[in-house]
Amino acid sequence: MPNRSVITNVLRGVAKDPIDAVDAVYQSNAFDETDLTTYTFAGMNFGTPAASRFIVVAIWARATGGAKTVSSVTIGGVAASALGTLVTQGSTNHSVFYGASVPTGTSGAVVVVWSAACARCFVAVVACYNLASAALRDSASDIVIATD
Repeated sequence: MPNRSVITNVLRGVAKDPIDAVDAVYQSNAFDETDLTTYTFAGMNFGTPAASRFIVVAIWARATGGAKTVSSVTIGGVAASALGTLVTQGSTNHSVFYGASVPTGTSGAVVVVWSAACARCFVAVVACYNLASAALRDSASDIVIATD
């Protein structure tokens, strides 16, 4: 599961109030080993609804036959935006982050559409609260893998 350091480094989020902290809470994950272009992960846990909730989905895929890109992601029916690419190893392993403000609902579907079929896809859902901004990072070098 993604740790808080990775997720908070993907976002430029700052606590709304200096006393409050950005809270990134792991919620759920799913894996599909089917060759597909569109992966639908139904019933994913989104956590506690809140006006400040921003959901981040970490996505990993194993591609065959060349590099693939993500065409779109929806989280609970809400279109998500690309937050960054963590790692692309050659043309086969792809790790990306997408996110969206999803203030309502405790669960829903995460739908990932790739540019072409992949051999398998994994998603992990993290609910972030108290972000002042969900601005994109400046570059992939801003993303640092660290442990809690």
